[in-house]
Amino acid sequence: MCGRITYIVDLERMTCSHRLRDLSGIPCAHVVCVIYNKE
Repeated sequence: MCGRITYIVDLERMTCSHRLRDLSGIPCAHVVCVIYNKE
């Protein structure tokens, strides 16, 4: 993948494989980006 990292976002659960939300309770940038681009 040429050094790229891929994260999986689940909009139904508002989670990301990055798991930052699990630690902080705040959605990570990956979730926010998907929501923003969805609209």
